[in-house]
This record gives sequence, structure tokens and C-alpha cells, in this order.
Amino acid sequence: VDAEHEPELYWALRGGKGNVGVVTSLTFDLVPTPQVYGGAIFFPGEHAPRLLAAYRDWVRTVPEAMCSALVLLRLPPLPDIPEPLRGQFVVHLCIAYAGSAEDGARLLAPLRDAAPAIMDTVAEMDYADIDRVFDDPDHPVPAKEGCTLLGELTDDAVAALLEQAGPGVQC
Repeated sequence: VDAEHEPELYWALRGGKGNVGVVTSLTFDLVPTPQVYGGAIFFPGEHAPRLLAAYRDWVRTVPEAMCSALVLLRLPPLPDIPEPLRGQFVVHLCIAYAGSAEDGARLLAPLRDAAPAIMDTVAEMDYADIDRVFDDPDHPVPAKEGCTLLGELTDDAVAALLEQAGPGVQC
């Protein structure tokens, strides 16, 4: 470590004062979560404006036990991608709910009603299968990704997202 190699660490080692911490051990408790209600729902991309508006309203009403992400995907026409999604622009909703399947289905109903699904894999699953929520391939694939964590999904944010990555945009 020196001023040219790892400059932030070099700064910290030289006396970063109260802005630096060094973790030497970590203790944490696990929370038993044998089952979750989760998975992915893929919607046709042309419904992105309606789905983003529905998602904006929905996330304000669900409990903290409902984790979700909404992704706009332009999928290539590759054989590894399920046939109904291959080469399509889709809206990918990912959820994981640490509660009963009945409550999860009830909470998810407004988004399921917002647009017709191409594929819906949401179901009760063992927590050990949580990687199925994103429905990612199990082997390396080329990808380009960009994301932002928002504190609130405002109308302006929805409009900006659609302008940059919505239906009809060539990325």
C-alpha cells in the first residue's frame, strides 16, 4: 500500500481519524427462515409504464417482510433463455416474502393484476433456493447492467427511467 496503490487505504493507515474502521471479527445471529414465498414474474415490456406506476404505489403499502426489485430487461435471443422471454424486452419483478404463501399472494395481487404475465415462478420455496428469486443463469453469461437504489420512486423518476430504458428505447 502506498500513495499510488490503494490510496484510500494509504490515507486511512496514515491517520484517517474517526472516518476509518477496521473490522477484526464479526458476530451475528441467524434468523430461522425455512420457507419464503418468492420468485420472478416476467411481463411484456410494453406494459412498463403501467407496471412502474403500480409498483410505485405497491411498495408504499407492503410490509418490511416483502423484499422486491423491478427490472427492465432486454434479453438476447440465446438458447439459454426460456423461449417465451428469448429476444424480448420484459419487466422482471422479483419478490421474496418472509411470511405465509397466502399472505404473499394477497400482497402480490395488485401487481399480478396490473399486466398479463409471460412467466410467473412465484411460489413457496425453501430458503436454500432463494437464488431462484432472480431466475439468473447458473453459469457465467455476458451482461451489461446498471442500477440505482432509490429512497422513493417518484413520478419524475419513473418518467426518467422510461425515457432512458423504456419500451422503444434502443440501448
